[in-house]
Amino acid sequence: MREYRHRLVTAGQSSPLYLSDVPLLWLDKLSQMLGRPLSVLDVGCGLGDQMRRMRERMPQALDRVGGVDWSPATVRFHATSGIYDEMLSADSAALPAADQSWDVALSMENLEHLYGEQSIAAIRELARVGRSVIITTPLPRDVVNRPWLHAEIAEAEADPLPLPAQEYVCLESAVHKSALDPASMADAGFTLVQTTPAHGHYFAMSAQLRPEHIRCIGIDEPAAPAGDDHRARYVTLLQRSLALGDRLAQAWPGR
Repeated sequence: MREYRHRLVTAGQSSPLYLSDVPLLWLDKLSQMLGRPLSVLDVGCGLGDQMRRMRERMPQALDRVGGVDWSPATVRFHATSGIYDEMLSADSAALPAADQSWDVALSMENLEHLYGEQSIAAIRELARVGRSVIITTPLPRDVVNRPWLHAEIAEAEADPLPLPAQEYVCLESAVHKSALDPASMADAGFTLVQTTPAHGHYFAMSAQLRPEHIRCIGIDEPAAPAGDDHRARYVTLLQRSLALGDRLAQAWPGR
């Protein structure tokens, strides 16, 4: 099995650790404001490297920490990772948590992996289960990684092994499928901090959010095959992700 596919179907993916710098500051400030450690639900947690870093750097600010992910491989990985106090397998737009049951609903590098406008539904869920919301996600102009997509399309087309449904879900979960308009996130009540040219970091108290103001552009989900070999479906998904770059450039030039 090729290396990338093996890594995704046995564990999952992660993002650069520096992307947790701004959330670290917000979590610390919120903990000081409340005068106690926080409960945090990390939605779309991946391998949890950022959360491990947060727990190591500010243990006094974090109390109960939960993880949520859609990838079966990632959920299995966290059975023994020790990063999360509890781990849930769930869709980001249908979180198995009660209203306002967490101090913070955290979504780091997750919303861009959702189809179409599902990221808006996911933000509504974040605001429902968390009293505050922290999000990091690539800015529209950097959602589509063209060099990686071209290389992955070539490898996927040449892959000789059938791709069963469970493995397809693991690969699918890593592909970028949508982008949020930063201006609309501000209109919806988020504070935006852009610490790198490529990423936006957003914070809001849930009671202040107006998700109906958020604008999103994304791709549609490819149809499932008649059998249980999803290789062609995966290539179609990658091609749609590649085409998303042009749509975003036309809709929101310079953002």
